[in-house]
This record gives sequence, C-alpha cells and structure tokens, in this order.
Amino acid sequence: MKKLPYLFGLIGLGLTTLATSTHTNATRRWEPAVERRTYELANFTGIILSVPAYVQVEQGTTFSVQGETSQQGLLDYLSVSVEKGDLRIQLRHSYRRLPRLNRYPVLRFRVKLPNIERLTTLSSGDITVTAPISSPQLSLRSTGNGDIQLDDVTCGDFTAHLASSGNLSVGDLEAETLNLSQTGSGDIRLSQTSVKQNTTIRVLSAGDCTTGKLVTGRLEHYAAGSGNTRLMQVESQGQAKITLLSSGEFSSNSLSSRGLECLIAGSGDISIQSVTDTGPASLKLLSAGNLLIGTLACTELSTIQQGSGDIELGHLQVKGNLRATTLSAGCLTITDITGGQALQTKQAGSGDITIGSLNMQQVLCTVLSSGTFQITGSSTAREAILSTIGSGDIDAKKLSVQNASVEILSSGNISIGAEQLLQVKRATGSGDLSYRGKAKVELLNSSKIRQIK
Repeated sequence: MKKLPYLFGLIGLGLTTLATSTHTNATRRWEPAVERRTYELANFTGIILSVPAYVQVEQGTTFSVQGETSQQGLLDYLSVSVEKGDLRIQLRHSYRRLPRLNRYPVLRFRVKLPNIERLTTLSSGDITVTAPISSPQLSLRSTGNGDIQLDDVTCGDFTAHLASSGNLSVGDLEAETLNLSQTGSGDIRLSQTSVKQNTTIRVLSAGDCTTGKLVTGRLEHYAAGSGNTRLMQVESQGQAKITLLSSGEFSSNSLSSRGLECLIAGSGDISIQSVTDTGPASLKLLSAGNLLIGTLACTELSTIQQGSGDIELGHLQVKGNLRATTLSAGCLTITDITGGQALQTKQAGSGDITIGSLNMQQVLCTVLSSGTFQITGSSTAREAILSTIGSGDIDAKKLSVQNASVEILSSGNISIGAEQLLQVKRATGSGDLSYRGKAKVELLNSSKIRQIK
C-alpha cells in the first residue's frame, strides 16, 4: 500500500503545473501574412471551427471577423458564414481537403463579438480567448485535437466537453454551475474557480482534470477511465461525492464540505491530504483501489471494505460514532482518533484493523474470520465489548477501560486492560484471554485467564 507521506509528496508536485497550455505562441511558427480578408458578418454568439486554423477571440461591443494566411490562396478554400447563431469556419463543399500546409498556423482568424456563448473546435484548430469575458452561459466543445484556451471567465452555466485529444485551459472562473466531461485523452486545466451551485466532473477516458482552488455549492466527481483528477483545494458548501470505477485516481491537498462520500470500485486511488469541516463521512472500497487521508475531521464516519483495497487514515477527529466493516482482504489503518462516542468494528475477512491510539467512550469489536484487530498505542475508553468468532486476534492490551465484556468462541485470542470489571460471557473456543489491571473478573474460566503485569 502507498504510504501517506510519499503519496502527498507526489500530489504537491503534480499540482504545481496546473493551467499551463500545451500549445503556446512560443511553439507556433508565426509567418508574415500574404493574404488578408474581412468578412462582413454579425448576429452570432458561437464559433464552430472545422479546419486547422488558429482563431483569436475577443469580446467587444461590435462584430468583426478577419482572416489571414501565410500561404497564398488558402482563404479561397474556406467557407466563413453565420448559421443558426454560430460563426462557422469550414472547408467549402466544392473542396475535399485543404492543400498541404507547410506549418501551423498558416490560417489565422481574429473574431470580435459582444456575447460569447459557444466555442467548438472539430479538428486540429485552436481557439483562444485573449482577455476576460462575461456571458450568461458558456459551452465549450472539442472533438478533435484542437485546444481551447480562455483567460478569466464570468458566466452563468459553464459546460465543457472534450471528446478527443484536444485540451482546455481556463484562468479564473466564476460560474453559477460547472459541468466538465472528458471522453478522450485531452486534459482540462482550471485555475481559481468559484461556483455558486453544483460542480460536476466526469472523467470517462484517459484525459486528466486539474484545478487550483475550487469553491462550490456541491461537488460530484465521477471517473470511469484512466484519467486522473487533481483538485488542489476544495471548499464545498454542500456534500462532496467522489466515485472511481476504473484506474483513474483522485487527489487533493485539502477538502472541506458538509459531507463526504467516497466510493472506489476500480483500481484507482483516492488520496486527500486534509479533510476538514465535514459532516458525516462514508468511505466504501469494493475492489483493489486504496483510500488515503492525512487528516479527517467529521461528525461521524462509516467505512466498508469489500475488496483488497486498503484505507489509511492519519489523524481522525470524529464527534459521533465510527463504524468500520472489513469483508475481504483490505486493511484499515488509523494513526490516532480523538473525540468520538463509539468505535464499532466488524471483521468478516482477512483484512486487519490497526489503530495507533484512541480516546473514546465505547469500543465494540467483533472478529468473525482471520483478520486481526490491534491498538498499538496508549488508549482509553469507558467500556469495551470484544468478541472473537474466528481465528483472528483482538490485541487491545494498550487499551485501558473501566469495564470490559468479552466472548471467545473460536481460536482467536483477546487481550485487554480493565480497571473495574471484566465480564467473561462465554469462553468456549480455544483462544486465550489476557488482561492487565485490577478489574474484578466475573464468570472466570481460570484455564483461560492470566494476569499481565
């Protein structure tokens, strides 16, 4: 399993490169124009690019469309028109293809319009918005290997879909809603983002999604591909829901929300350095993917592991109850637990549960199979109820409780520290019971008990 310090080091390195463009002016070969043309067009709010041209877009008070080429005669191959509210730059129907282009960008357009609502590139052409824009809504789409690059954006609904290898990069974004989807290998990179309502991110292929600080009303992330999502800092006023169904990974330096729900049903990992100010948290692993959280503060926590994936938590602060269930080979490790009412664990697989230290009111532990439960550091609780029905051991000798109740029904051993009362309900198995402390022992089976000094 990946260890927390190593993995978080990788998170930091991965997030320092956000918002860099794959195509920059430095890599383009800008040749002098040999032909220019002005198109008298107006009344459009969108742009559809279907040829390998570079389109520079600017929001202004009037309409303006200008084209130029550094290769004589290329503009004659193009149809530039307005159809159904979109400026379409495409190949004329009388031509099957453009002549061979000796460099990029041979074709260049400068477009100015009052309102920008739709930007679409269907080929290898790029669209760049060079200054901040404001729009009631903005929809971006790339179905080729062309990139879309924007400066700062203020809008209502912001929607972006990448269906091929084209990339999207956006500066600071303020939106009412945010909807991002990737079904290709293209990457999405956002800088500072503020969303009043819902943010939805869907990664369905190999493309990555990277953001800086994201403030949103609610976050829903869904990944069913190999692409990775890296959100540097997330502040969600509502729930944050993270789902991984394939090998893609999710990582974040910090996340705060009113509730956290994580589901892994693939081989991808979820790694978050710090989760704070959250309400109830639910962590569910159904396969080989791992879940790692450095610091987690929540009102209550539920973990379920049905696969071989591990859950590793660093510092856990919980106000209510912690319920942990392991049903397979996956292990649960918690460095320390502060606060909380009750720790309730159930182990029905070979996965182990290891806790460094805790200070809670009640510990309820049931081992049904070969998995072991262990507390490795000095810990306290008012009451402990421990039961072994399988071959796994309960090693709680570092746990000091006032009252303890134990059952040994199989070969698993139990060790506990008790100060007032130790009640042995049943000891019909071959496992041993060890205890330390000055507790009074009731229903004692002397062949099973020894004092630990």
